[in-house]
Amino acid sequence: MDEQLEAWVATYTSRAEVHAPNSNENTSLLEASRQAEQFEQDFPEPARCCSSESLRSYGHRFINGIPLYLPIAKWLPEYDWKGNFIRDAFGGLTVGLILLPQSVAYASLAGVSPQLGLYSALFPTLFYALFGSVRTLSIGPTAMVSIIVGSLLSSVPPSNRDTVAILTCFFTGVAALLLGLFRFGFLDTIFSRPLVIGLINSLVVSVFAEELGPIIGIHPDENPDGSGVQSPIKKLIYVFNHISDAHWPSAVMGFSTVGFLVVFGILKKKFAHITALKVFPTILFVVLLSILISWGFDLEDYGFEMLGEIPSNIPAPSLPNFSITTTALAASSLIVSLIGFLESTLIAKTFADKYQYHVSSDRELTAFGICNLLGSLFSAYPVFGCFGRSIIVDVVGARTQMFSIFTFLVVLIALLFLTPLFKFIPICVMAATILFAALGLFNVKEAVFLWKIKAWVALISMGITFGLTVMFGGAFGLAFALGISILQILYRNSLPRISVIGHISSTNKFKDMRLFPDAKPLEGTFIVRISETLTHSNAAQIRRMMQKVEPSNLRVVVIDARNVLDIDPSAVRIVSDLIESYHKRGIQVRFVRLPAAKKKLFLRSELIEKVGATNFYSSVKEAVQGTGTTHSSYTDL
Repeated sequence: MDEQLEAWVATYTSRAEVHAPNSNENTSLLEASRQAEQFEQDFPEPARCCSSESLRSYGHRFINGIPLYLPIAKWLPEYDWKGNFIRDAFGGLTVGLILLPQSVAYASLAGVSPQLGLYSALFPTLFYALFGSVRTLSIGPTAMVSIIVGSLLSSVPPSNRDTVAILTCFFTGVAALLLGLFRFGFLDTIFSRPLVIGLINSLVVSVFAEELGPIIGIHPDENPDGSGVQSPIKKLIYVFNHISDAHWPSAVMGFSTVGFLVVFGILKKKFAHITALKVFPTILFVVLLSILISWGFDLEDYGFEMLGEIPSNIPAPSLPNFSITTTALAASSLIVSLIGFLESTLIAKTFADKYQYHVSSDRELTAFGICNLLGSLFSAYPVFGCFGRSIIVDVVGARTQMFSIFTFLVVLIALLFLTPLFKFIPICVMAATILFAALGLFNVKEAVFLWKIKAWVALISMGITFGLTVMFGGAFGLAFALGISILQILYRNSLPRISVIGHISSTNKFKDMRLFPDAKPLEGTFIVRISETLTHSNAAQIRRMMQKVEPSNLRVVVIDARNVLDIDPSAVRIVSDLIESYHKRGIQVRFVRLPAAKKKLFLRSELIEKVGATNFYSSVKEAVQGTGTTHSSYTDL
């Protein structure tokens, strides 16, 4: 086989000597030297791969690569203690005070106990300071991920939700870690924007249906299995049918809280230039105020429901309960990791662009995977980057991941000493803060934009995703959105990009006949140019297209593969079958610039032997001349 490969290289070299303009001995020697050097790079000898020099090189690469996946090893030794310490400390303190009530609220949104929300705000924050590369990204419970987790847990009995949520965090971490290590960072583009917006909007409606009852003091009946009323539509119908049972003082306090938060949010946007107003912890203020009112007036005696006791301790590390693992749970965790990664990547790229530093999607996926994997050992549910908190980090002036360490310390102190205060938080206030956070995710502009540009398919996809999720729940909507996204990707990848090449009369040019009407086919010769990677999903389509548009009285097929960057094994098989079908009809096949990196694959598949080592050319000009058609003035451009 090595002799075959050397013969093929020699064939290319000899052609370069014969056809190169003004070729001479020095030119051919240089070309042969270049081919030999390329051969050594493509196919190194086993002894060369395993030499002590190579092993030392790999060792140096491993050591040099540590800062890539453990960024603290790079930024901590270079940390500007004088210039950044105070900024980062203030940023961590501010975000920590905001994160405390948020984590409790988002835990309710996810359908888990309040302490699980606090645990999720604790160690994952510290882990991201070690493994994360985005300097001002605040990691922890987020509204979007909490909504998704809540929809996935809606069919789980309340007594088991904490256990399932922790296990979901573990599998989310495993999925994100593997995706990052195997360089699947490009998956941040797997969901089309209209589908994501439709999904988020529907989940906001689901949150409204979920929190409307607690705000006015009504709780939908549970199913016999204890899983609760699952459909958002059914929840709304139940609440409206039992409106006479509402606790109106709770409703007044709850809707007043929502109104205050909305008005204050509008003021923050209108007067964004006022830093003190922009960083004012509105939710923290509302929660502290409700604690004071509840404690001072004994609201529980007036029928108000309270959040209740939260254990004042730090969770000991322990493995999740793997006995309840199911295939559906693992699949749901993959979806959670993709959605969380999508949200976090948007935030990461925003700050990376603002401060002109590079963020690797693969390394961020790895960091999120580690945070969730290790976080699950400390009773956390899935965590990712939060846009609102990250904006505050940036506004207050934090500059490095050090702020996350201070945030960790704030949450740690709160868990040890401040949890008795949480029992005075009214449920209606907690539900109001959750509803406010969800409303901030509702997006109408995208639908208006799609209508404006008449993108009907995208608009319909958004509407269907929205409707299905509202009617059947978040898990169904997520599965539908993921399925549609995968189908769209497969459909687009299966559409091949090939061009039929013709000759422009009285010139020396070969051009795409679709773009250049003057380009005409050569009699008996069919020239096609493939302009994409050949895979199992598009190779069969290319074969059908070629056979459909080929001319009559065909004697020679020239395949220009200069723009083919890669070919997978399945595609090689399809190409081999195509060549066989042409040979059976007495048609010769010639290739132009077949990818050099795939030489061994072609040899092992006997593709080179099937085509013939003399039927591989460096240009369309040579291939055309090799067919017997005399065009001495042709120059392939």
